[in-house]
Amino acid sequence: TFYFSEVAGEGLRGGGVLLDSDSTQSLIDLIKTFIGSGGISQEHGGAQITLPESFQPSGPWKHFLAGAKRAKWEESYDRFLRGEHPQAIAMQQKLTSGAEGKPIQPGTVIGHILESALQAGKQVPLRRLAECDDLANLPNEADWEKMDNASIKIGCDPVESNQRRDKEILVEMVGPEVEMDFTQKTDEQKAGEKVWYAKIKWWVALKRAKAPVSFGGGGKRQRT
Repeated sequence: TFYFSEVAGEGLRGGGVLLDSDSTQSLIDLIKTFIGSGGISQEHGGAQITLPESFQPSGPWKHFLAGAKRAKWEESYDRFLRGEHPQAIAMQQKLTSGAEGKPIQPGTVIGHILESALQAGKQVPLRRLAECDDLANLPNEADWEKMDNASIKIGCDPVESNQRRDKEILVEMVGPEVEMDFTQKTDEQKAGEKVWYAKIKWWVALKRAKAPVSFGGGGKRQRT
């Protein structure tokens, strides 16, 4: 079943939400109860991914383009390195400048670090970043093999290509229903696709960085 990371309580406190330990646990229990009563169903099977505690690529990804100005991802990355939780960072960053700007989502902050910072050649505490995300978003060994096979079938190497073809990969894995109009999809379909897109994000980023990953507690062969 979908996993709600218990470090989220720490992220809420870091973002300025006043929660005592009892309130935090109540919130976590409430979310788990809601999800467990009709939330996302995940495939079982496949050893869990094992990431290095910290990893720095040998250099930027070949297609990475650095901007002339300081980017939003750099702020997220710097704050994460200082120990802040992505949830706290998200609550204090805004989509647009000014007091009326809406806060960004924690997943956006994770994407800043996982995709932009890692592809820029920065050192990233991968294990801590993974602990801040939902376990369901991390690809297990079966997921990794499915994504590898799907990318081969559609002729897209995520390391060599600078184009993202996430939807095509998902269609190859799940089926043509992925291409249905969003308004016609069930809540279960929408939730399942959201999790798969998160898995693809991790898979692409780790492959582009050539990060060593293994499955089953390091007892099985490494993948890059």
